[in-house]
Amino acid sequence: MRVFFTLIPPSDIRQRLCLLMGGVERARWQSDAQLHLTVRYIGDVDGRVADMLVAETDRLPLSSIEARLDGMGQFSRGDHVQQLWAGVSPAEPLVRLHRQIERICVSAGLEPDGRKYVPHITLARLPRSAGSPAQFMEAHMGLTSAPFTFDRLVLMQSHLRDQGSLYVPVAEWEM
Repeated sequence: MRVFFTLIPPSDIRQRLCLLMGGVERARWQSDAQLHLTVRYIGDVDGRVADMLVAETDRLPLSSIEARLDGMGQFSRGDHVQQLWAGVSPAEPLVRLHRQIERICVSAGLEPDGRKYVPHITLARLPRSAGSPAQFMEAHMGLTSAPFTFDRLVLMQSHLRDQGSLYVPVAEWEM
């Protein structure tokens, strides 16, 4: 099973993000059901490892996290922009949660995630044939929102499909 830990933004924030989407030729925009903030991507694991992750997460002291949308960003490989995303701040409470989940993952036998953690909500994935996102980025660089609360952590299973990933909760924790 392909899994990741995530936080789901409230519906009004997801709706606001959906209204921004468009204007980049051939971009694969996320649907409302796909909008999330990844705390830790895990990838393919067997049921035993997933059960260990759930059991360890059950023991975590979790608290809700107040956040806000904060600008736009992109992930690139070489000169190719691969993803467009909305930033989320303040980063520190999200980084702290990421570290907690990282410790659980490593204790379950998973390799440490060596990438720098950047709290964000992916808006679009761009194939090489996509148009330039420069106008989109310029138009939305100043994105902000009123504070909102992440109040549940989810271990999500991802099913890859041609029309985009389908996400199914494996376990949820109130924060």
